[in-house]
This record gives sequence, structure tokens and C-alpha cells, in this order.
Amino acid sequence: MRPKPPLKGHCWLSKLTSYNLIKGTAIDYMHSVLLGVMRLLMVLWFSPEFSRQPFSMAKNAKEIDRRFQDISPPSSTRYPRSVASHRMFFKASEYRDILIFYGPVVFRGILATLYYKYFLLLSEAILIFLMESISVEQIDHAEKLLWSFVPKWLIYMVSGTKL
Repeated sequence: MRPKPPLKGHCWLSKLTSYNLIKGTAIDYMHSVLLGVMRLLMVLWFSPEFSRQPFSMAKNAKEIDRRFQDISPPSSTRYPRSVASHRMFFKASEYRDILIFYGPVVFRGILATLYYKYFLLLSEAILIFLMESISVEQIDHAEKLLWSFVPKWLIYMVSGTKL
């Protein structure tokens, strides 16, 4: 991973007495889920430095690219680019397409079953949250999916402890 830029000082918003920095800051799914979580997952799955991990799909990148090429997306969606050569240059929309549409189909049988199931938790939760109309029950269900995904998948990825 690349080094963090140096801290340049406090955010000017923190100096406002009438602004609650925690409650007043919106977190959008494009930056947190697509360019955050999905980008991290793609790095973990396909980077050579993690190739010995049980979740790695690095050795299957060509098979995944072949499966991507077999997909005929609707005209409003671009064809998926190669994970072997372009994954570090994906746009948020490409991560979204992998998370919601392509990944659940393409990664099946390649990503180890346990990790695939946790990926599906994230995929289903985000799909629910992106629906035009959503019920309270669906919000509760999606929240439960995320609470199952986060501690078991991401904490394992960061710490390396067994699931």
C-alpha cells in the first residue's frame, strides 16, 4: 500500500462551533464502498504480494478476464476491463458493476467458498441500498448483512486471523 500523505493540520470545519464534524459529514458510497472497500478487495484478491493467502485469486486472473469477456452487458454498461492489467485504473462505476453484477457470477467457483459467501453479503447489502424504493425491513436486512460482512471479512483481511 502507498504511504499516507503528511497531515497538514486540522480541517477548517473543526473550528466551527456550530458544526458537528461527526454528525454533519456525509459519507458517500462511491468513495467508501466502491473506491474504498471494493478497491481494497481487488488489491487483496489480485496483488502478487497476497498470492499465498487463501482469498487470493491472482493465479486465476486470466480465467476471470475470460469470464468477463463472455458477458454481454446492456448497452448502458461498459464491458469489464481486464483485472490482470487494468484493476488499478478502474473507475467507481467499474467497481460497482463488479460488486453488483459481474462479481457474484464471475467469482463463483474461483474465490474460495467462505470468502465468496462474505463477498455476497456485501453485494446484496449494497444492491438493497441502491434500490429506488426501500422498506424498513429491507434496511434492517441490509444492515444485518453488513454487520455480518464487516467483522468477519474485513477484520480478517486486516489482521490475518482465522474466520
